[in-house]
Amino acid sequence: MKTRDYNHIIIKYAGVTVVLYILYFVIMKMLGWADVPALRFVNYIIYAMAAYLALKDVVKAEGGALDYLGGLGIAFLMGVSSFVVFGLLILIYTHFDSFFVDTLLVDFPTSASLGKFGPCILVIAEGTVASVVVSLTLMQYFKKFSKEE
Repeated sequence: MKTRDYNHIIIKYAGVTVVLYILYFVIMKMLGWADVPALRFVNYIIYAMAAYLALKDVVKAEGGALDYLGGLGIAFLMGVSSFVVFGLLILIYTHFDSFFVDTLLVDFPTSASLGKFGPCILVIAEGTVASVVVSLTLMQYFKKFSKEE
């Protein structure tokens, strides 16, 4: 990979991903399904699709080449930054509606010690782990574009 700055791609796709997380949450809230914890898995699918598109843009910008560690870093940072922003938005939301705190207490009783920060910490922690897994998985596909082989 050339020594280019891909922060604009990370910011662009992280921002789009956060908007999609919010839209998904609003739809689930309107349907009455926001209290089903297993449905948060869809956020990871949204992230995986956005990370794929971000890496595809990098490959295009690089003329068909992609550095493995560079691509891994781009996908990971995009995921972590999107989940941190979403987690902070959830923290703000919990000040107006105790929905997340109440739901979290039912599903994770030990989270009571986290108080209003529980949902935010959970989103960031799970998002970070998902970012590691998705980044590594995507780079197994994108390594065929690596110049290192």
